[in-house]
Amino acid sequence: MDDLTLVREFRADAPAGAPAAAREALLDAMETRRRARGRWPAAAAAVAAVAVTALVVQTGPAASPSAAVVLGRAAAAAASDPVPRPRDDQWVLQTMYGGATDGGPFEMIPGEGWMRFDGTQFAAAPSDHPERLHVQEVQVDPEIPSPAAWYDAAAQLPHEPAALLAALRDGGLADADGGSEAVRNYAAVVEALGQPVLPAQARADLFRALATIPGVAIDDGAEPDLLGDPVLAVTLDRAPDASGLLSRRELLLDPDTYTYRGVRVTALEDGRLGGAGAKGFDVTAGETWYEDAVEDAVVVDRPGERG
Repeated sequence: MDDLTLVREFRADAPAGAPAAAREALLDAMETRRRARGRWPAAAAAVAAVAVTALVVQTGPAASPSAAVVLGRAAAAAASDPVPRPRDDQWVLQTMYGGATDGGPFEMIPGEGWMRFDGTQFAAAPSDHPERLHVQEVQVDPEIPSPAAWYDAAAQLPHEPAALLAALRDGGLADADGGSEAVRNYAAVVEALGQPVLPAQARADLFRALATIPGVAIDDGAEPDLLGDPVLAVTLDRAPDASGLLSRRELLLDPDTYTYRGVRVTALEDGRLGGAGAKGFDVTAGETWYEDAVEDAVVVDRPGERG
């Protein structure tokens, strides 16, 4: 089975905050459906409104001191690395691996694709026949922001953490599913940080906002990612999903550069995900039921180019 077929079968209902925009586009272009999400026009309007409104969204215990320190370092690293806006006719290459149980064995699935920055075209090729690059037109969906739409919206996000979280959570730019406000905020920030191209200041502000979410902590001894590489995990424990099942969520970062590396979700109790019907499946406490890893994300001038 080639990579395209495998990715077509990739799990459709990945957890909130898991797929980034480029990966979303990769899966969507390969006929994979992801969760419904808010409309982009609503997100833009919410960003503009929240930018001039003081909002208080945090309640409960604060994030751990280690989270404030580590994510402060991550913010400083992001702010010091300028990210110019690509041209609309440039392409974002993303190489990733993902896996989910769906009630059966955990299967790691590879995926690679080039998305034009303005979201109008997508290109991919099977790994065993890289010369068979196929470029296809993409019907722009306002509910799935393109890399350019994400970049431009992120440049308008409020700098203040509470206002930034409200813009992401309530505006529809990022997925805001979850059983509590902390989970929704965490999922929204993780999805935003997973975008391959963001303004440096926006990425720094996202790290600072993440540090204010109650329950966020740092695990510098986390298990390696799917590729076997060491990671620093920004965790949210006892995080209920929409059905109430408690999980441990991990945002995986490079321990030296704080570059986004992926996400991991582990069940903390026995339960059922995805509902009671045929689409649902059972998980057991301690089971990692979803994980993905980004191997490469780079801006290039044409599809097929690897930087």
